[in-house]
Amino acid sequence: MKRFHVGELKTHFSRVLQAVKGGETIAVEYGRKHIPVAVLMPYDAYIANQQQRKLGLLEQKGSFRITPDFDISDEELLGK
Repeated sequence: MKRFHVGELKTHFSRVLQAVKGGETIAVEYGRKHIPVAVLMPYDAYIANQQQRKLGLLEQKGSFRITPDFDISDEELLGK
């Protein structure tokens, strides 16, 4: 995996996008200590990594589904 600091990424953005388009994964680093903060990866690889979540102990014993008409505010969800 190649790594680019933010400044370097800004300078070579088109080249980095071409590399990602070609299948490479790029880590983006930030700050003086070059701390990794993000990863650029091909969209197809991202979609392939989006698997259904397992229910842990209830795996194979139950399921759930959120319907499109589900509507709840953040306050209601958090019980505020």
